[in-house]
Amino acid sequence: MQANLFTSFLDNLFAPSSSKRKSATETHEVVIIGAGVAGLVAAKELAAQGKDVIVVEAAKQVGGRVQTDEYKGFLLDRGFQVFIEAYPAVKRQLDYKALNLQSFLPGALVRAEGGFHTVADPFRRPQDLIKGLVAPIGSLTDKVKVGLLRVQATTTPLRSVFEAKETDTLTHLTKTKGLSPAIVNRFFKPFYQGIYLAPLSEQSSRMFEFVFKMFSEGGISLPARGIRAVPEQLAASLPAGSVQLGVSATRVRDGQVELSDGRVIAADAVVVATEEGAARKLLGQALTKERSTPLGGRGSTCLYYSFKGLAPIKEPLLILNGEGAGLEAGDGAGSRSSRSSSSSSSSKGKVSTTKKVVVGGKKSTTSIAALLTKRPSVSSASPLPASSSSSSPKIPINNVVFLSSIAPSYAPKGKTLVSVTIVGTPTLPDSLLDKTVREQLGPWFGAATVEKEWELLRVYRIPYAQPKQTPPTGPSFVQPAEVRGKKGGKEEGGGLFVAGDYRNTATLNGAFESGERAATAVLAHLKSLEPEERVFKDGGKDGGRSGGGGGRIISSNGQKVGDTATSDAPTSSTSSASSTSSSSTSDVSTPSSSPTILSSSKTPIVSVPSFLSRQPPSFSRTSSSSSRTPTREATTVFSRFRQENERGRATIKKVVANMIGQRRNA
Repeated sequence: MQANLFTSFLDNLFAPSSSKRKSATETHEVVIIGAGVAGLVAAKELAAQGKDVIVVEAAKQVGGRVQTDEYKGFLLDRGFQVFIEAYPAVKRQLDYKALNLQSFLPGALVRAEGGFHTVADPFRRPQDLIKGLVAPIGSLTDKVKVGLLRVQATTTPLRSVFEAKETDTLTHLTKTKGLSPAIVNRFFKPFYQGIYLAPLSEQSSRMFEFVFKMFSEGGISLPARGIRAVPEQLAASLPAGSVQLGVSATRVRDGQVELSDGRVIAADAVVVATEEGAARKLLGQALTKERSTPLGGRGSTCLYYSFKGLAPIKEPLLILNGEGAGLEAGDGAGSRSSRSSSSSSSSKGKVSTTKKVVVGGKKSTTSIAALLTKRPSVSSASPLPASSSSSSPKIPINNVVFLSSIAPSYAPKGKTLVSVTIVGTPTLPDSLLDKTVREQLGPWFGAATVEKEWELLRVYRIPYAQPKQTPPTGPSFVQPAEVRGKKGGKEEGGGLFVAGDYRNTATLNGAFESGERAATAVLAHLKSLEPEERVFKDGGKDGGRSGGGGGRIISSNGQKVGDTATSDAPTSSTSSASSTSSSSTSDVSTPSSSPTILSSSKTPIVSVPSFLSRQPPSFSRTSSSSSRTPTREATTVFSRFRQENERGRATIKKVVANMIGQRRNA
């Protein structure tokens, strides 16, 4: 009884404060939550201005949705992504030469009427002019109109593009521009559905004009190291120790960020650079003031195959499905998402480098109409895998790319890497999805070749590949960087910022611009603060961190992430997507004969570049006593007093317990 009373007395005497606000364990000028490209661009801009910045990321690598995995010597981007070189914000931030870009030819191959037909840019590929004119992809009038569209795009300022009257892209092409259904359905439909992952009727005409302008002014390519090279270059530009991986933010309030490892960081500014869903969880009503419901996302599925020998299509071109990329509003393939992680089976047989492929204008003798109907159909073109059913639903592919023809570094020597993209995340097990894809590609590249020689490497299901931006989008895609609102009945703001492609256009350029805009807003906020209002007191320019750069990245256990790139990783033999941070944005499944990556692990395998060094984190704290105000000094003293009391309370309770135990034993 006496012990209980004494313990209660100690609890009341030394109990921590009832305030929900925790004591900060460290301070920084700016905390950025999320190491996607938006967060990294913001950090890069702020660090360039000498600001003390720390970036925390829940995942084990930087980049958010812009990722590349290494597997069996192949480079597999997490979902097919291309690097659009004309993006203005991307050009401002990146060193293109260092990316070692591997270029596509301007134009595309369109699968139509049983063959492949060239659609080229005659301004950059005049040698393909005749091929384009005779291709059954729209009328001659259509092609003249598209040529005029290109001229108009290159002469129209970007501001005018986004200030133009908005409609949906289907209406824009057919009604405003007067293009025929033939060229819309066979070229623009698969091309732009592959970009915005939605029917043309759900895409903004402004975004059509923007991307059409970008394609007209520059090329598309792939970085030799994969699309991961984009965030890696941004991270490499940051000060040592400023990026910390494997630690997530659990709460944001009143200029503080509480982390999953128990740390509490106080800052003069906080930037939440995550996907919209994660940002809403952290910020509550601060984001609902401008938009009551989230935008949601659009998904895609990418299957990677490999085979020995050269690709049947040797030109570095995107191949579009002009025969049946018929995603319509309400189709299950494009509207449902799946978290299936079933293993995929792949047929194995004798490999031959001799292939019979129908290329050009010649019609195929095998019809694929049955493969593209809405009801399941039975295929007799090739034997069924043991794990597949006898029918295949309509899941039309959108595009095919022989990636190693564009970037040889994507595949080991002597092998070809193929990506197959489907819009949406169909609710099929991988084995049936694989079977359906092979049946559709059989008439394109030879049924026996596709069935026996193509090895399925991995299936990536990405439910949130980009934010959903359906017209009408309002007067502007751009949302303010600084947010204010209420959470728990209390006004929040004044130092709280957000970044991400959902705050701008759903493109890589939109993510970059959002990061730049957030950095500009943060700099203005920091400049407006009076000295006594600042949380961070600059005691050493770099916040106490040693080193002057090199992008050192720290893992959650306080150790620097080392270089784990495989020794047999391919290197380039010739001279690159919209994204913010997310700890897990895709489901990855691997055939049963290969090591499986579980989607629940949240830590997909990814190599880390060699520029990362081994240095434990060194956290900055308020250190300039001469600049402290009396109020700040009193707060610091009280905080330390309370911490000492808590430790003293535990010690006294232990002593009392020992005394009572000894008395009882006596």
